[in-house]
Amino acid sequence: MKTSRLPAVHRRFAVAQNFAIGATIAFCGLVCLCFAPELVAGSPTARVLCAGIALWWGGRLVILPWLRVWPELRGALLRVGFVLLCAECAIYALVFGWLAVRG
Repeated sequence: MKTSRLPAVHRRFAVAQNFAIGATIAFCGLVCLCFAPELVAGSPTARVLCAGIALWWGGRLVILPWLRVWPELRGALLRVGFVLLCAECAIYALVFGWLAVRG
C-alpha cells in the first residue's frame, strides 16, 4: 500500500489550524472555569460570550461532517471517537446556546 505525503505548505497549514482550534478550546475552557458564576448569572456580557461559544461549537459541528472523513476512519475506535466528537460539539452548542437565550 502506497501512502503519499501532503506538501509541506499543507502540513504547516494543518498544524496552524490545529493550534488555533486548540487555543480556542483552551480559552473557552478557562473562561468557563474562571467565570462560571458570572456566566450562569446571565448578565448581557455573559450571554453574548455564551452565544459566541455556542456558535463556535455549532460551527464545528457543521464543519466536521462536511470534511467527509468517515471513509478514512478505518477502525471502530476511530468511528466511535468521531461520533463522540460530534456529540460533544452538539452538547456544548446546545448548553451554551441555552445559557445565551434563557431569560
